[in-house]
Amino acid sequence: MFDRVQARSPLPLISIVEETCKYAEVKGCKRVVVFGTGFTMSSGMYTDAFANRGIEAFVPTPEEQRAIHGVIFPNLQEGIVLPEEKRLVLNIANRMIEEKNADALILGCTELPLIIGEDDLDTLLLDTTQIHIDAIVDYMLAWIRR
Repeated sequence: MFDRVQARSPLPLISIVEETCKYAEVKGCKRVVVFGTGFTMSSGMYTDAFANRGIEAFVPTPEEQRAIHGVIFPNLQEGIVLPEEKRLVLNIANRMIEEKNADALILGCTELPLIIGEDDLDTLLLDTTQIHIDAIVDYMLAWIRR
């Protein structure tokens, strides 16, 4: 849908998905695991975009997707981090990172950094929100300087 909106927008738009892919590419990632809402994980938006750049992207099983979505809504969206939910999410992440030999975990939802931090896993975390913000700021600064 992003491409259709971008084509009609009088304002420049920056894709969170494309910026995340670019960032992963710069970091040398070859295989990534994608976490997010149920829609984000099941829609193929990240897996397809990564595939276009030669990066393999993996999502959890449908059951695990439902579990992660169930942690995000209602608790994480309210800022609530329960220890048992954190263990559940980290167990899924660790299993997938090991099983898929992944270089990074994509935190494809605004709230996921509340439950998964830098010290929780021995892999690169790609916070899509922060990547998107940085790309927007870089664009704005470049525009101002021209």
